[in-house]
Amino acid sequence: MKTKKISIVLLENISFEELILKIEKAFNVFLSVKNEKGRFVSKFDTEKFKVKVIDRYDDLDEILCDDYHTLELTFTNKESFDYITNENLIKEILKNNIKWEYGIWSPIEIGDPYRKVFPNKETEIFYRTPI
Repeated sequence: MKTKKISIVLLENISFEELILKIEKAFNVFLSVKNEKGRFVSKFDTEKFKVKVIDRYDDLDEILCDDYHTLELTFTNKESFDYITNENLIKEILKNNIKWEYGIWSPIEIGDPYRKVFPNKETEIFYRTPI
């Protein structure tokens, strides 16, 4: 069984509490929020994937804060994985509800390509150069 994860940069310049209300509406769920190591986090499972919403602020230190809230979706597949179908599903769920800049699929193996997904343009496929 392989796991695929996409991390999505959200453009919502609102509090985490307000963001959670928008996520609840987009996914039609009720969410609880926990503080995990200084960050507010909310998690839930759908039929197709697991969802994790991460606050941009970190209680531990201002230097640990991010510029944006993050939405992580994790897919676990027993069979082949269709990136395009799942990217279209993500776009449909977030459309009209959540503003986002892009999402990046984590590669499975070292050397595998990255996929950068955008709300309104084609997916970019790229490789990172080794350090």
